[in-house]
Amino acid sequence: MTSNRAIFRKLALCIMAALLPLLSISQKRHVKGLESLMHMADTANPHLRESLREQELSDAQWHFAREWWLPELSAGVRAHQLGGAAMNGNGNFYLDVSRDNLWMGPGLEAKWNVLSGKTTVQRADLAREAAGFRHQVRRNLVLLEIADSYFRLLQARQTLDALDNLRKLSDQVSEQLLVHVNAGLAYSSDWLLFQSGTRRIQSEMQEMLANEERHSIALSVLLGLDPETEWILEDSLSPPNQHPDSLPASLDQFVAQRPEFRAAETRIRDAQLAEKQLRQDRSFPQIEFQASSALFGRVGKDVEPVQTAQHPETHSLYPTTEINLSLSWQIPLGYLLRGNERKTLALQKKLTEDQLNTIEAGLRAEMHAAYRSVRLASQKYAFCSEAVNFAVEALEQASSRIALGVVRPMEHLQAMESTLVGQRNMLDALAKLNFETFRLKLALGTPFDSNFFRIE
Repeated sequence: MTSNRAIFRKLALCIMAALLPLLSISQKRHVKGLESLMHMADTANPHLRESLREQELSDAQWHFAREWWLPELSAGVRAHQLGGAAMNGNGNFYLDVSRDNLWMGPGLEAKWNVLSGKTTVQRADLAREAAGFRHQVRRNLVLLEIADSYFRLLQARQTLDALDNLRKLSDQVSEQLLVHVNAGLAYSSDWLLFQSGTRRIQSEMQEMLANEERHSIALSVLLGLDPETEWILEDSLSPPNQHPDSLPASLDQFVAQRPEFRAAETRIRDAQLAEKQLRQDRSFPQIEFQASSALFGRVGKDVEPVQTAQHPETHSLYPTTEINLSLSWQIPLGYLLRGNERKTLALQKKLTEDQLNTIEAGLRAEMHAAYRSVRLASQKYAFCSEAVNFAVEALEQASSRIALGVVRPMEHLQAMESTLVGQRNMLDALAKLNFETFRLKLALGTPFDSNFFRIE
């Protein structure tokens, strides 16, 4: 028994050892660019899944609204029994009455307001359209969050690479300086300063590793994945090829195609239809139709017809058909005397119009802000790039002088510090420039297609 347990234990350990590489591979995600991430988000992001369910719900409600003209079927049994007093149609009473009857069969009932029914379908169609616009709005917000995490993750990794190269250079110069110290050509304090600079770089790398982990987790959560997912990015930060020098003179067409604006327009149209439907409900009659075909008679015994001569043979149940058709107007006195229902709908319409104006103003402000952000980010990146070029050239000259035996540690440390700060600032500006360019495209209502993800 003990030997069998040992065998099973070893077998389990072997299986776990074989599965561990597979488990680690399953947590890796290869990403070719932001476009692939957005395609993943369409089905994986929790907010977008919820939004898609809302679209499906509005679509189902639209199909249900189209059934307004279909009648309601019924089927059942109705039994009646009375014992005692009963009043006749002329007001006379019969005493000691014993009466029972049975009705069973199918029926059909319908209530129609033709104009109002069609308007209900139109409003349901508007609700379905509005749900699609709300999904686009939510999708834009999710894309912005994904783009920000994606560019910041690229920034963290490229900064780590730059810091690692700087650390290697610092180690190399430190070794050369140590040779000069041992030869009595430099002070040990110079070497200690270089060691301090190396530790500073390593500290910056640890901070950047924390940033990388934070943005990696944020990206995983946005895509509904395990926070421990390892992202293998095949892309790198690069400046956009071009961006607009100025905004168009008229932003009307860009505002009109934004989903926020179009959703507000659907609310205005729905408010107009609500007023129209109220007039239809109060002005046009409601048609009521009832029909039934049933068996009607006595319970458990034959009926006693009034015309016995015409019906010498009787049965307990007889087929009976009934059809009722009516027209009715339903006009509440409050509608005629007060008109508060009309006033309420009119105020709701004005409110939606005010909301549309507010949304339009906000969208225009967003477009101007996005353009200014792109312009400022572009200028900052240009300045940072020049600063890095100057710092790298100064660092190379300082390093070459140390290799030649001309020891100027403070000069080298200052150049290394400038390079360190400059590279971080440049990559930060580059990530922001990419993000703001994407935000500008979203602000201008650029449609989502393969060209959207090309920053040109």
